[in-house]
Amino acid sequence: MSLRLSGTLRRAAFAAGALAVIATALPEAALAQQKPAAAPAKAPNVAAAEARRDMDRAEAYLNGFRRMKAHFTQVAADGSTSEGTFYLSRPGRLRVDYDPPVDQLLVANGSQLIHYDRKLDQPSYIPLSQTPAGLLTRETFDFDDPLLEFAGYERDANAFAITLRDAKNPDLGSLALVFTDNPVQLRQWVVTDPQRGVTRVTLSDVKLDPTLDSDLFVFNRFAPKK
Repeated sequence: MSLRLSGTLRRAAFAAGALAVIATALPEAALAQQKPAAAPAKAPNVAAAEARRDMDRAEAYLNGFRRMKAHFTQVAADGSTSEGTFYLSRPGRLRVDYDPPVDQLLVANGSQLIHYDRKLDQPSYIPLSQTPAGLLTRETFDFDDPLLEFAGYERDANAFAITLRDAKNPDLGSLALVFTDNPVQLRQWVVTDPQRGVTRVTLSDVKLDPTLDSDLFVFNRFAPKK
C-alpha cells in the first residue's frame, strides 16, 4: 500500500533562531509526552490500514477550520525554551510572536515568510513555498498529493504522529505532526533539519476559527508588539 501526503516541505527550519515548524522520522519524545501505553505489534496490513484511517482523521480535522490562535512552547535543538502566540489564517497567512526576552517575529503574508529580529531591527525574507509554513498555510490539506512523501507513522493509546518529507528533496529534513487521538487535535509539531537538529513546538489554549485582525499578517517593523 502506498501512502503519500500533501504539501511541499522545502526546508526544515524557517530561519536561524526562528521558530522551526514540524519533524523527525518518528517523534518518540513527542509521543512520550502523551504518556503512551504499550501496544502489541500489528501485522503490516493492519498497521497500514490504521495509518490510513488516522491520516484521514487528521486531514478532516485540518480541513475543518481556517483560522487558529494558540499559545506555544518551543524547545530548540540546543535545549533552550521559549514561548509565545501562534496565529494562522489560511490560505497563506501565519504569525509567530515570541514573548520577551526573545525578540523574534515571524509573519507569513501570503507569498513571503518574514523573519524579523527586533533587537537587530533586521528582517529577512524567504519564499513561503520554501518553508514548512507553506504546509501549515495551505488552503486545504490533501494527504495524497505526490509532492510529499509519507515517511513514518506511530501511535499509542493517546496520540498518533504522521511524518512527512519532500519527495523530491528528502535530504532537506523531515516533519511530523502529532495529534491527540480522541478527539483528534493537533498538539505538537517537530522539525528535524538537515543537520539532524530537532525543534519541538507544543500548542496549548488552542482556539479554532477565532476573529483575527488582518493586520496581524502584515509585516510592519514600526508597529508595536501585538
